[in-house]
Amino acid sequence: MDGKGGEKGATMSWVKNLLKLAGAYFGYALCVSTLFHALPKAVSEGSQEALGKELSDFIDKQGEKKEKIVLVEDMVQAFNLRIHLLRRAQSTIDVVCHAVQQGKSTDAFMGELIKAADRGVSVRILLDGKAGAMSREAKDMLSALNGHENISYARYNPIRFGRPWEWHTLLHDKFILVDESYLLLGGRNLGDRFFRPAGYEGKLVDDWEAL
Repeated sequence: MDGKGGEKGATMSWVKNLLKLAGAYFGYALCVSTLFHALPKAVSEGSQEALGKELSDFIDKQGEKKEKIVLVEDMVQAFNLRIHLLRRAQSTIDVVCHAVQQGKSTDAFMGELIKAADRGVSVRILLDGKAGAMSREAKDMLSALNGHENISYARYNPIRFGRPWEWHTLLHDKFILVDESYLLLGGRNLGDRFFRPAGYEGKLVDDWEAL
């Protein structure tokens, strides 16, 4: 009996220590993640009015080299860059995105897509068939875009109740390809929380992209 009791006690002690270790880890992870999101985000001076010298030089000097790459960190610059690329598009714009959320930045982005299509640019949009196009706002907005002769819109793997084995497959890519020359690739979806437009006071989601 003493042997069994001692073995049981050792097992319980091991389990308690494991639970303490797990609790300490999750407490540490919670504190660090909360602190990270509470820190102020760095924003470049004047970034709401201009792309910034690095991005401007990158675009202006694109013809000097076959391939180049630059990191896009600031969320306001990231939005300005999108608008700049859409306005300079001459032949094609391809937009692949996981999700679209209603807001000022999304309205402005979609407006530039329509302007590009009006001047003859071929615009193609691909969204995830679940998160990307499930809201009524997204459906109405994309239906209006899809009515333009130079804009086509498709959903990747929408829900089909007869094929439940496909439900878990999502399109999580996020990129914009302009004239098959400029590729903006990263983690930002379309929505105000990714670009912090003037007057926006909601939660922010910071990310990096490569142009």
